[in-house]
Amino acid sequence: MPGRSTWYVRRYDSNVQSYIKRSTGQRTCEEAKAWVLNNLQQVFSAELQQKGGGNYSVTRQLSAHMDYLELRHKAGEISESTLTGYHKCARHWLKWFAGNNIKKVGQLDNDLFKRYGLNRITQDKMSPNTTNFEIIYIRMWISWLNDEGIIRRVIRVPSVRKAVENRTSTAPFLNDDLKIIKKTIREWVESDDKKENFGNKSVSKYNKRLFQLFIQLLEESGARQHEIWNRTWRDVCVGETLTDRKRIINEISIPQKAKRGARKTTFRGESLIRMKELHRSMCDNPSDSDYIFRSQQTNTLIDISTFARYWSVIRDKCNLDYKLHTFRSHRITQLIMGGIEPQLVARNLGLSLKQIEATYLRFSPADHFNKLVQQDLPVDKELRKLM
Repeated sequence: MPGRSTWYVRRYDSNVQSYIKRSTGQRTCEEAKAWVLNNLQQVFSAELQQKGGGNYSVTRQLSAHMDYLELRHKAGEISESTLTGYHKCARHWLKWFAGNNIKKVGQLDNDLFKRYGLNRITQDKMSPNTTNFEIIYIRMWISWLNDEGIIRRVIRVPSVRKAVENRTSTAPFLNDDLKIIKKTIREWVESDDKKENFGNKSVSKYNKRLFQLFIQLLEESGARQHEIWNRTWRDVCVGETLTDRKRIINEISIPQKAKRGARKTTFRGESLIRMKELHRSMCDNPSDSDYIFRSQQTNTLIDISTFARYWSVIRDKCNLDYKLHTFRSHRITQLIMGGIEPQLVARNLGLSLKQIEATYLRFSPADHFNKLVQQDLPVDKELRKLM
């Protein structure tokens, strides 16, 4: 490359891109050309150095794959939450490849991934669920590389299995843990605002009360957090049953970008009515266009990480280690044990029957539709009709 103080020799094949880089030490075009001609033997005898990977670098191909997933998301094939998870996995694999000095797609092989799952759990202390999600992503990426013709060989990444005791454990909330959680939240809400704080900022009474209703809504609806978080009051319908037993019936419209697509989640409970009352009594200029989780002063959406921090406080006070997603597992288990058909539960809460059978039916007795169970947990005919 005359005219520069350095020149490059590049050699290509179908899988790798190698570079030989060396300064000519010359400043003019003619001097650089003369130097190259006089030193050809030195150039071709120089030792190859692996640099990046060009079109076959793992960084470039991971980025190209994420662009492809973005297009699938825009087409409605992938939910927003799933896409966010894929972004997180892509960032993880970029660091992992760099840490293992993997720069090119040509360096991928079965030995590289042979013990990835086990090492991720034993050395990095990651959960089986997180590890398997990372494995699902890298398998998908490798499959995409095959479809694009970038690699032409099978690369296997073994997944990990959960311990038997984790697959056959009892219901999500054990014993009286849910009662303890509710009592702790109630005491926290009623406590002095100045005693409970994060950094130098105290938690307002409004935020505490809204968080309490958020937990109640998760328990009543069984919806995923991200599905209800950015909903406004226009996406919510609240009414009463027409039977003698007056019950408050709620319906939340879940957007198309959610898992399993758009749907309406129906459930009983008072959380949304109490939330509406809270807005009217403590918020400035409440209206139907407000987010249900709006800030107190303005109609802006509260950052969901704020409630995640509050939940950490509650868990520490209770000395328990449940996740917010446990409320969903608890609600689905209640519905299944209450005799609601799995098909209705799946449609109402955005699940597949395979998920229910593999994940939630393990909490039920082997024959939970027998007479004994039906006597203890009668079919909830009212909710069944609503769903």
